[in-house]
Amino acid sequence: ELPANLTLVDYTGSGTGGDSHGTNVAEVVHDMAPGATLYLAKVGTETQLAQAKNDMVAAGVKVINHSAAWFGAAFYDGTGSICATANGATQAGTQWVNAMGNHRYKHYLAAFTDSNADLRHEFTTGQNYNTIALTAGSSISLILNWDAYPQTTVDYDMYLYNGNPDTGGTLVASSTNKQSGKGTAWYYLPYESINYTPGVGGTYYIEVRKATASTTHLRFTLFSAGPDLGIKTTSSSLLQPADCSSVISVGATDLNDAPEYFSSEGPTTDNRSKPEIAAPNRVQTSLTSSFAGTSASSPHAAGAVALLMAQNPGYTLAQIRALLTTTSTDVYTT
Repeated sequence: ELPANLTLVDYTGSGTGGDSHGTNVAEVVHDMAPGATLYLAKVGTETQLAQAKNDMVAAGVKVINHSAAWFGAAFYDGTGSICATANGATQAGTQWVNAMGNHRYKHYLAAFTDSNADLRHEFTTGQNYNTIALTAGSSISLILNWDAYPQTTVDYDMYLYNGNPDTGGTLVASSTNKQSGKGTAWYYLPYESINYTPGVGGTYYIEVRKATASTTHLRFTLFSAGPDLGIKTTSSSLLQPADCSSVISVGATDLNDAPEYFSSEGPTTDNRSKPEIAAPNRVQTSLTSSFAGTSASSPHAAGAVALLMAQNPGYTLAQIRALLTTTSTDVYTT
């Protein structure tokens, strides 16, 4: 259910097709703004994202919808290369609209705490681990990063256990990039990640450790790209580039305009308010009876931006943004 006169560019070189996500997103935009010409791009790296943005700006695209999220490129504070790309679109006269992410219960944020000096972070008083329920055969990704961008010698590590590590649990995966700044193996980014497929299901345990006693205590964030975390921080659970200053970030509401439980929250880690707006999800497309997540919400907002631009051709992006938000209805005010 897409128009014939669209542009489709594969920046990855791996071909298009397969997953239905992009088609669902494009259909929502087309349903919202059926007169708009669509420019569809497949990207897989930050460099490809920047190139797609540049090509869209050059082609005269006025609204970019990005129903995707990036982990660990910055500390979700509006900085870094991805925000440079998104903010660059606005500077060129193109409004960037982005999904907030679906990680409200898959996120933890705190300053590193180690009252007993065992080098392990205390997720709660006296508890040196977080938990996650895994299913046999279902892959899990865990992403740890800390407030030390763009490069650091502050060294944290992450460990995953099958069973409580305090009572003999088995270590099944770890990420121990060397941020110490010593030797030839220095890994300068404050970033660790674990990708693991469990052979057996059950409760698994996550530890975050300092490499040495002298390692500075900093704020860090832990994300699960999979099941919810046992101990979670719902605030600041947004992902990039929803944190970028010029981006219109979009949360999810159900079809009764109630906020969705999974929709990532603001503020950004530097305490700016996000999202600017929320929009529906769980809508029908030609490929599914229920397209769920902020990936569905974002193209609703992007389509609305396109309509407002068509109705108000003399408006600046700041005026369009103000019109979109000031005429909206508050659905969650506490």
